[in-house]
Amino acid sequence: MTNWPLIRQLGRPVIDYRNTNLTYVPIHQELELPAGTAAPLSVIEHFIREASHHVILRRCPCRSENGCRDFDPYFGCTFLGPAARDVDPEVGRHVSMEEAIEHLHRATEMGLVSCLGKFRGDAIMLGVRDHHRLMTICHCCPCCCISTAIPLASREARDLLVRMEGLVVEVDEERCRGCGKCVEACVFRQVRLVEREPAADAPSPAGPEAPDARPESTPGVRTSGYETGAKGTYHEVAPSTRLDSRRRSRKVAVIGVECKGCGRCAMACPEKAVRISVQDPSYIETCVRRISSTVEVR
Repeated sequence: MTNWPLIRQLGRPVIDYRNTNLTYVPIHQELELPAGTAAPLSVIEHFIREASHHVILRRCPCRSENGCRDFDPYFGCTFLGPAARDVDPEVGRHVSMEEAIEHLHRATEMGLVSCLGKFRGDAIMLGVRDHHRLMTICHCCPCCCISTAIPLASREARDLLVRMEGLVVEVDEERCRGCGKCVEACVFRQVRLVEREPAADAPSPAGPEAPDARPESTPGVRTSGYETGAKGTYHEVAPSTRLDSRRRSRKVAVIGVECKGCGRCAMACPEKAVRISVQDPSYIETCVRRISSTVEVR
């Protein structure tokens, strides 16, 4: 895609690389925040309250064109700012500030992850001339959103999606079971499984052995220091074999350097091994300042 020189040149009129700036806002309920700090969703709420005009599209172009089966294709994106007045009423509903905030909360309840900023391509799609005064708020699903193509783009295009300031995404390797759910959830291909060698003195994952314990018999399966035979009979495994079995390498998830902070990996993890936190108490002001420098909403 934008890795190809011809497509990169053709895309420049649509993608204003100098002024395009998009940021995902994580909705993970267990996100850790400094004391007294508002949740990330308040960044979007700030711009909705500041905006002079609000429009909600009557359908989501990505979901409707892709025939989305998991999310409502008629749950559309939100646009803010003076230029939103030029959106055709047949394409988008002109709504109040309160309706726009309610729409944002509905998106969150549905499990959609919102992304906000400025994207010239949206202005062209909507027939709006002044893209500097049009803010995009996409309510993205993991299956149809145009951002799922980001891994195929050039680094220049990938960097247009900026991770929210102060946001840290990390994996607790003690909790991680290497199931790969987070890998499947990441539309940016920034989570992978790697092999980890256990420490020399690592204890058995099952805890202290119970010599008299007899697990349920499954032929050919080794558990708790015993190995079942073909007919379900038990014989004890040599201590050195048990030690090797318990120290074998295992897979854990690792977050890539181009993580965009959308939080889908944390929502998908059944072990709650992915931790998302904000370490900068002033992150909201910093994020608002950056986005405001590229698009005007009043």
